[in-house]
Amino acid sequence: MYPWIDLYFIKIPSFGLMVASAFLVCNFLIKKEFKKNNLDIKIADDIIFYAILSAILGSKIYYIIESGDYLSFFSNLKNIFIKLISLNILGDGGAISELQLLGSGLVFNGGFICALIFIGLYVYRKKLNFLLLFDIVAPFILLGHAIGRIGCFLVGDDYGLPSNLPWAVSFPNGLPPTEIFTFTNSHYPFLGYTKEMLQPYLIEGSSNVISVHPTQLYEMTLYFLGFLLLRKFFFKTKETLGLTSALYLMYAGFSRFVVEIIRTNERYSVLELSSAQFVSIILFIVGLFMLLNIKKLKVIDGKN
Repeated sequence: MYPWIDLYFIKIPSFGLMVASAFLVCNFLIKKEFKKNNLDIKIADDIIFYAILSAILGSKIYYIIESGDYLSFFSNLKNIFIKLISLNILGDGGAISELQLLGSGLVFNGGFICALIFIGLYVYRKKLNFLLLFDIVAPFILLGHAIGRIGCFLVGDDYGLPSNLPWAVSFPNGLPPTEIFTFTNSHYPFLGYTKEMLQPYLIEGSSNVISVHPTQLYEMTLYFLGFLLLRKFFFKTKETLGLTSALYLMYAGFSRFVVEIIRTNERYSVLELSSAQFVSIILFIVGLFMLLNIKKLKVIDGKN
């Protein structure tokens, strides 16, 4: 794992680098699509700007509400302010390190919901065609999410349940580390593992570190595949208005639901599903409803 990209004169957090890369790549490609559809490039800039701000805000709020970890969030903000004032930027425990900690716990579903609300308000105010814009942008949400999952893998976050499959991985310095204590007492006691149950998953030469499913790579693969499929078969947005959006919602919901089965997220007593799976079900149902009623969708600029 590579939580930092060390360039000798500066250390760049790998997760932040992947998130920034996702936005830059998608920004470039979305602008090209806007030009193809004779749309104002400024609209693309506005949408991406609001998407970045609202996604970060929404994903962090979602994480805090779900985990109840209010104290560490405000502690991070305070430490960042103190480190900036004292000019401790790049050193160990400096402002960049605190920003890396602040970035952990960004939940995609929260960011997606918040971004959808903000962009919806922008589209309504500008009286634009929401379905057309969503059709253009939807495949690139999959692409950006896939690139972001590479960052999760590099820092050792959002991994899966213990596994001894040939491609299983371990994160001795992950967020949190894949250790027996993590799964029994620290972060995931709700999974019900005991020390004895985790013994078969110990990596060679260790009495504490275990191997797990690389669910970040599973998601990355699914999202890259979804991006390629949508771009190859459903790119004529004006002829199939709303179709790409519907398929995106169904595909994204299904993909996350499946991967979540072997993720370490806590399940609720209702149906034994995680919060991400409930959101995935909603996305899939909305997408299916749109697909079944694709011919009835009325295009009302700024109000659909």
